[in-house]
Amino acid sequence: MQVIVRRVPTLIDCSFEVVTGLPTVRAELVSEDDFREFYRHRTYEALESTKTGHDGHFQRLVDAPGPYRVLIRNSQGAAPVAVSLVVRTEVDPENVSAGVTPARKAVVILASLMVLAGTVIWSGGRLLRAWRNR
Repeated sequence: MQVIVRRVPTLIDCSFEVVTGLPTVRAELVSEDDFREFYRHRTYEALESTKTGHDGHFQRLVDAPGPYRVLIRNSQGAAPVAVSLVVRTEVDPENVSAGVTPARKAVVILASLMVLAGTVIWSGGRLLRAWRNR
């Protein structure tokens, strides 16, 4: 199944359930480039994957626009199965955080330490002068 992401961030929410057959299925989310590799029977990298079983679920916050594919993979040599698949997308989800970059964390920590050091030095100087003048 193709999922086209036009606005980012987008949350891709996928769940499946085997309706008839053995629990030999897993779901994978891949980029369009990796789908081409899969189609050519070459190695590829899934962005997200469920465990093989009777049902599964994954969520992935996508931060790059473009086409993606949800694959339903049956184990090699397994009998055919019928699967119920639900794929939902949510643009700019409220309850999922993309996180803060490490560089931004470092800047915030450094600025906080500088303010703390300035406060300690200023108040220490005032206390020292008051102690000497008593």
